[in-house]
Amino acid sequence: MCAGRWSDHELAPFRETYRSRARAEHSRLLVRRTRALALAKEAARILRERYGAGRVMLVGSLAGPEDLFTQWSDVDLLAWGVPACDTFRAVAELAYMDPELPVELICAETCAPDVLDRLLEQAVEL
Repeated sequence: MCAGRWSDHELAPFRETYRSRARAEHSRLLVRRTRALALAKEAARILRERYGAGRVMLVGSLAGPEDLFTQWSDVDLLAWGVPACDTFRAVAELAYMDPELPVELICAETCAPDVLDRLLEQAVEL
């Protein structure tokens, strides 16, 4: 067919390929998101046990609706009670827990108040 509209029959293989790829991508993201949630819980445990955090919350794309989490998403944690002298050590330990899913730490005590308020709007307790 030249210079014209494609029929539904001609487009069917392309549509099926698109649907198949979308299903596969969705499955990969579900696996990644599940792994990220488990990683967040383990990181929260480490923050409490090794660094004395009193409260740890999940923020960012992982804390929001499932469709916000992408293949580029990381794990963002908001913590209270990590001593300033241990912050860099905690950040380094968390950052390398998983080679494909970086964990980012935000210390609530040093966070700008307006940023903290925004983070708390969608935060999830761990």
